[in-house]
Amino acid sequence: MSARERILRLLSDGLPRSLDEIAKDLKDVSRGRILNLLHILWRDQVVLRSEKPLYINGVRRYLYMIAGKPGVVKVNGMRFLPYNPDLIDVRGRRGRVSKLELVRRFLRDHVGQAFFATEVKEILKERGITQSDVMNAARKGRASRNILVFGYRMKDGRETPFQRGFLLTWIPKDMPRDEAVRYAVRVCRKRLMEEGEESGAFMNVRRIRDEVIVATERGSIVSVARLRDKLKLTKTQMDSLLSKIRRLYDDICTISIMGQSYLYHASLDENLLKAAVKAEEERLARLKSKMYRISHNWEACVEWFVEKLTPNARFWEQKHRTSAMDARRITIRLIKPIRGRRRVAEVDRVWEVDHGPLTPKTIYVLECKWGLIRRRDLEEFFDILRYSKEFGADSPDGRVVKQGVIGVFAGGAFNSSEKVVVNGVELSLAKYAARLNIQLITAAKLNGILHEHGVPRKVTVQKICKRAKNESDVRQILDKIWNDPSRAGVMLRNLG
Repeated sequence: MSARERILRLLSDGLPRSLDEIAKDLKDVSRGRILNLLHILWRDQVVLRSEKPLYINGVRRYLYMIAGKPGVVKVNGMRFLPYNPDLIDVRGRRGRVSKLELVRRFLRDHVGQAFFATEVKEILKERGITQSDVMNAARKGRASRNILVFGYRMKDGRETPFQRGFLLTWIPKDMPRDEAVRYAVRVCRKRLMEEGEESGAFMNVRRIRDEVIVATERGSIVSVARLRDKLKLTKTQMDSLLSKIRRLYDDICTISIMGQSYLYHASLDENLLKAAVKAEEERLARLKSKMYRISHNWEACVEWFVEKLTPNARFWEQKHRTSAMDARRITIRLIKPIRGRRRVAEVDRVWEVDHGPLTPKTIYVLECKWGLIRRRDLEEFFDILRYSKEFGADSPDGRVVKQGVIGVFAGGAFNSSEKVVVNGVELSLAKYAARLNIQLITAAKLNGILHEHGVPRKVTVQKICKRAKNESDVRQILDKIWNDPSRAGVMLRNLG
């Protein structure tokens, strides 16, 4: 009896069987020959095959049964179908149209259009195409240089899919290769911009591009920091947008000036670009000089209040290599690098307060910063204190700030919206500073002291720091205002 007849005899009871079950009874026939005979019997309409395969021990297996009446047969909830070329898994080039060919044919028939991978799957799902089939076809199409797979390029060069998957488009064959690839890229970018009509991120991308084009017409460049403030974005969000812009537009260029990033259009004349860069360098130099002056004025302002309100305070002094550096700025030694500071760090002021013979003295270490203070500023200051030889000490729990040393952070303002989560508890920045044993001094607190002394409310320490030429001016105007509060407004107008 032939192997074909033995298979039919085994299936004659009408029960579905898999290749493994048939092979157990036909031990002298190879599994490959049995599978080939089953395919021939199915093609000859002698047997039916299950619509979907079963996975037995992780192996994909179809079930076969003898064909009785013509058409689809349902057994135990499973459909058994007669032969149909479209149902054939054509890997190895068996059958007429493979899943790979279906995806390739779809993209080829829609040359000049780009589709997200999920779109292709939805369109072809009635033909049995899954997401993995689409991406398998995309990978093979990219390898054979027929399909362009367009994704989001990360900073490290890796390409990741968009929210709806990679963009896929057919590379035309009726034009030179380089031109065809550029055309396919333009098709994908156009589709991305069309998709971005309803996307907030792409709306911001367009706004940034518009700003760059307008600036180019004026012969200028655009500051990334200003764009970020204008769009009310975080640094992370802005970096993400810039990555998208570089991916979408080859004509948007980036340049760095004194550590600041700027954008300009590639069509900007070279001479105009040089002039714009020079003008921005001069502006940044002026701004840096102004901020340097204001920052030092703020240090002098805080120092004046400490001296005025703490009569028994004794400030530390230190000789420096240059006389231009304030002797009250103290350089301390670090046992480990702290955010760019390798061996030493500077603190703005250090003073001692002696409470008497029965209590130990307290050392206050001051850090000043003009502007908005964030969590990372507090943590950096705390690390400088505990990892310094002067103010830090070892403990069973690691480095700590010595007993009797208190950090004081003076800032223009503290970010009230920033929250810190510690052991599952949400804390404000002020409460977090208290946990670090850091006292906060704000401009508002100093203004309150002035106003309680009788100084008009329109006179503020911010205005004094901005208008004073140097630290000496700050001390002099504060002395005069304190001694004659009624004339504070006139003194402020005459300042600078």
